[in-house]
Amino acid sequence: MEFKGIRPKEIDLRSIDNLEKYQFERYEQWISNNLGLSLENSKWKNKKFNWGNLSVKLSKTVKEDLGCITIKVVYK
Repeated sequence: MEFKGIRPKEIDLRSIDNLEKYQFERYEQWISNNLGLSLENSKWKNKKFNWGNLSVKLSKTVKEDLGCITIKVVYK
């Protein structure tokens, strides 16, 4: 992957804070269906590919909050 001639080794993607419940559930379902990972706790979930690694984490600031989903892509 290149961005204007630059080849990054790592990219962090982050969901929007304060999502509505249905929006958050769509993110969660996409991760489950496409990556085969669940977000039941706040530990990093890792998946290896031939091109690199992908990690997913659910972060919460308060218990009642739905949280924020972070996807980290690390290329070889």
